[in-house]
Amino acid sequence: MLVIDKGAIVASGTPDELKSSVGGDLLTVTVPRADLAAEVAGRMGALPGAEAPTVDGDRVSCRVPAGGSALVALLRDLDAAGIEVAGVESRRPSLDDVFLTVTGRSLRDGEHPAEPAPQQEPAR
Repeated sequence: MLVIDKGAIVASGTPDELKSSVGGDLLTVTVPRADLAAEVAGRMGALPGAEAPTVDGDRVSCRVPAGGSALVALLRDLDAAGIEVAGVESRRPSLDDVFLTVTGRSLRDGEHPAEPAPQQEPAR
């Protein structure tokens, strides 16, 4: 598979290779209170290979290799620390994530709305 941007090949590989190049799976943990997010971020950032977590109110996210096993380890750690979790999500990178990473823009950034079809005059 090739990723082409503005007529130039910017990446190539199998879909799984390209997705792996993004930096791992995206883990998101939602806590019931925003004041818990900083502690969750610290624990999430300590996962092996984790990128720096981002906090958005009561949600903490970061990319990690092998999201499934990292999520299990993180949930065990949070449970042992007595930190309540309201929700969790593990998402593998998509091909749109790959395109955004290698080009700096989304696949949809270049789309233009379809122009309406010209009106035809009724036959007389």
